[in-house]
Order: sequence, then structure tokens, then C-alpha cells
Amino acid sequence: MTDKTIKHANPAKYSAAVNEALAAFEAALTERYEKEARESFHIPWNPDRENPMVGAPSSPDQVLQRIPRWVKEIRAGVEAEIPVYETQDLDVLASAFDQLHRAARFLGNEKAIGIPSGIPAHVNNINGNSTWAGIAGEEFRRNFGLSTRPTMDNQRGIADSLINLYAARAVTIDSARRNTLRAIRTAAGKLSQTVSTDNSETELWQWTGLSLGAVVVGIPNPTVGVVSSVAVVVGNAFDFYQTDLEYADDIHSIVTGVEDSLKKATQDAINAGYDWSNKVKELQREIAKTDSKLLELFDLTTAGTTSQPTGGYAVEDIGEIEKLAQHCFTASEEYEQVVSAVIATDDADPQLRGMDGAETAGDVELKDTRDAFVSFLQTTCARYYEAGCRLTDAARAYFDMETTNTEILNALAEQPDLNGADPDRGGTVEQHVGATDRRNIQDQML
Repeated sequence: MTDKTIKHANPAKYSAAVNEALAAFEAALTERYEKEARESFHIPWNPDRENPMVGAPSSPDQVLQRIPRWVKEIRAGVEAEIPVYETQDLDVLASAFDQLHRAARFLGNEKAIGIPSGIPAHVNNINGNSTWAGIAGEEFRRNFGLSTRPTMDNQRGIADSLINLYAARAVTIDSARRNTLRAIRTAAGKLSQTVSTDNSETELWQWTGLSLGAVVVGIPNPTVGVVSSVAVVVGNAFDFYQTDLEYADDIHSIVTGVEDSLKKATQDAINAGYDWSNKVKELQREIAKTDSKLLELFDLTTAGTTSQPTGGYAVEDIGEIEKLAQHCFTASEEYEQVVSAVIATDDADPQLRGMDGAETAGDVELKDTRDAFVSFLQTTCARYYEAGCRLTDAARAYFDMETTNTEILNALAEQPDLNGADPDRGGTVEQHVGATDRRNIQDQML
């Protein structure tokens, strides 16, 4: 979903717009030089004045002869100051943003854009609404059951944070592109003394002037807001768009003005990149200090629950335990959609790059964080399935009878798809049921 306020999303169109703006600047500069050569008795400022080895022109004709070279040199100097963000396709980043919205909606964020899932309802039923009592029932609730709510809440917090971080990355790139075009177009208009009154750029760019620090990340944190469009994170977060460019009328002031504006655009983009990277690290630190069972459920394979139940049951109906098993199997199935949505964001990985198309530390860390999140989701999916199997086994052992529940039988016959968009290649439940390896982000604890 590309919001209309992301104006320069397509890299090819942006590059074409820059070339068009430079051509207009070059034409306006040529026209201005020619006009001053015809109408004035003084020699206008020109690059030769910066080079004592080149003699000054002594007549209007000599000025006219040198104008093409002056304009070419000045254009080259302006181009050299342009912050280069010409490879990133922001529409692809926006697609990743949309996928993360889907994941957040599946995980219970009602403000996220997407189709709701039954995961929150299954969590409520597994978490404590069961009437399975006794030693075995209490053990299940105390260990696995009580981990379901914080796991979902924390995963939703990660999804919301990633939404904000992907949006902020797109916006830092788009703002640099806007600043570049605005600086060159303003200079061209000033040279021709026909500065356009078209303020469409400004109208589409309603920033509040806060800082990137206003972009909130973290888990668990009810204050982590989720933005509904890529541009909202800008409208509520940070501003380095130059809206007050003022160039004097003379050629020298206009040329130095556009070069200074482009230098500032470059530095602003660099500073925003640093701030954004720090936000990624902040999320990593939050994840690194959170217990595994609060990110991907309690691991039934590491507890005493591996043994067969030996009493303590206060339920006489096999259906009660099977209901719990069914909720676990269905939650596992619905988690496949979450896994699929987040895995789909890797299509945007080539767009996570900074100036000159170089991958920054923040870009690498964001992908590491996303990959860890995928692993949490896969582990959660596997552990719900494992819980369903164990509950089914417990019911069979206690009641000495096989289940006839069709949904449970279907779940037992087909393991979950743990790779979402790439069926049968996501590994097995046994491979994913263990704790996620968080070493790629663990150093943020230091």
C-alpha cells in the first residue's frame, strides 16, 4: 500500500525527475548568463573567477563563448552534491509494510490493516478457560497455558515495531529524494525568475517537525502505536524536509545556495539514518532481554510434562481435553498465515540500503530482527502443534480410547507448513520446537 505522500517511490521515475530538474537548471542558467551578457556591462560571476590561471572574458562575445563551459562545470558541481538514493524501490518496501500489518492483525492488533484471525480467541481458551482441573490440568495451565497470552502480545509488539521501522526507512529515503528535487527546482526557478508557485510537494508532505525519537518500538509496550500507512510515521514522527529554501537573485548566490541545500540534504539523510539504526538496536535489545517462553511459548519438551499423566484429573469427559487440543491445533494452523506474511517481507531486502546503494548496519540488523521474528513465529506454530499432540496423547492414555474428533485426526495427519509461501520446505515440528537462536541480535545486550 503506497500512500500518496510517498511521492518518489519508483527509482527509475525519480532518476528521470532528477535529470529533468538538472536539465531545467542548466537551461535556466544558460539563459540567465546570456541575458546578463546582452543587457549588462559587467562580467557575471562564473567558475573562471575561482581559477586565476584562466583570464577573465573582456567582451560580451567572449562571455557568450564561455557560457556552455561554465554551465557544464556548474552542473557537474551541483550533481556532485546530490545524495544518491536512486536504487531503492519504495513500493516494494511499502509491500513489506503491508505484510507486517497483516501479521499484526492476525496477532490481535485491531488497528492494523488486514483480516483478523482466531488466534486471540484460541489464546483465551488455552490460557485459562478450560475446565480441565487436577494436577495435570494445573501443570498445563501454569506452564504452557500462561505463556500463550504474553507470547501473542510480545509478538504483536514486534510486528508493530517492524511496521514503524520499515515505514521510517522508506520515509528517510523519500525525504532525501524530495529535498534533492526541491533544491534543484527552486534554483532553476530563481535563475529564470519564474519560481513556481506550485506547492504540491509541501501539501503532500505534512510533517510536524518532531524527531525520529518519536518513532516508538519495544515489547511488551501498549504505547507502541502501529501506523496505518507508510507516511503516517512521518506525519507523527520526524522532519528534515526543507520547506524554506531562500536563494538570492544573483547567479553566484543561487549556485552556492543549491549546493549548500544539497549538502544539507545529504547530512540530514545521514543523521536520520543513524537515528533509525539506533531504533532498530533498541528493538533488538528489548527482544534480547525477553525470556524465550514469552516470545515463542513454553517448551513442553524441556519440562516434566514429557511423562504420561498419572492422575489428578478432575474431568470425566474426554471432550474437554480434546477441546484444548483442538484449540492448539487450530492456533498452529492460523500461525501459518502469520509466518507466511512475515516471510514475504524478505522480497524487500534488496531495498534496505542507504546512500549510494550501500547496505548500512541498521539495514543488516533490521533483517536479522525480522529473521529472528520469523523463527519465533515458526517455533510458536510448532509448539502449538506439539501441545495438541501431547494433549491428544494424554486423553488417550487416561481414557484408554482413540479420538474420533475429525479436526484432530486431520491435524495429526498433516503437520503445519512452517515456511508459509514455500510449502514443504519450512522444516518439521521437531526441528522448530526448540528455542530460537538469537545470537545475531544478542550482542545488543552489551
